[in-house]
Amino acid sequence: AVLGDTMAALRGFSLAKISNIRIAFATFDSRVTSARDFLCRVTASGVRETNPKCLVSTVISGDPCEPSVDVTFSDGSEMHFDAADTKVLDMVAQINNKSRTL
Repeated sequence: AVLGDTMAALRGFSLAKISNIRIAFATFDSRVTSARDFLCRVTASGVRETNPKCLVSTVISGDPCEPSVDVTFSDGSEMHFDAADTKVLDMVAQINNKSRTL
């Protein structure tokens, strides 16, 4: 059931209510897995097609920095994730929940 919930959340991921996503991480930091995975999710063609106007920007640093994901919704509200400690599925679930309320 958990795998089914995971796949459903990822399949239902949409950028429709999102205006901007900023993903930041250091190139050689071992904690960047979630940030990189999230970047792959939001740039996948099926997801990008849900809102081609959504600006996805990346800040890739050679200097140590906390991996993070910042999401700005169409109503101007924002959500920040510490990507070192947050799994992709948790980010997607929280974003989906917020998007449903808009």
